[in-house]
Amino acid sequence: MGVGDSPFDLMVQEAVDEALSILGDGAKKAIYYYVEVNYGLRKEDIPKNLKKFHEALKLLFGVGTYALERHISHCVEERFKVKLPKDEDLDLAEFVDKVKALLK
Repeated sequence: MGVGDSPFDLMVQEAVDEALSILGDGAKKAIYYYVEVNYGLRKEDIPKNLKKFHEALKLLFGVGTYALERHISHCVEERFKVKLPKDEDLDLAEFVDKVKALLK
């Protein structure tokens, strides 16, 4: 993690990493590599740039992005011990913003 990363951002990064692990270690590394090379977004920068990360996932996974982001959202909920209603159609950045607001 970078200098100055907040505990919240660190936990979001851990949740993203945990969620991507469902795809296997090789796939997870490939995703991080793709995102860094094509979007200039290092792994540790993802929590501060979730919209850009969402766009990268959309290009990689198409409609499968929704399922992957739901899994990431679930990992975020588990890390922060919160539960948000599933009836809202939020992308990952919007979901994390709601979690952050809930914790304030």
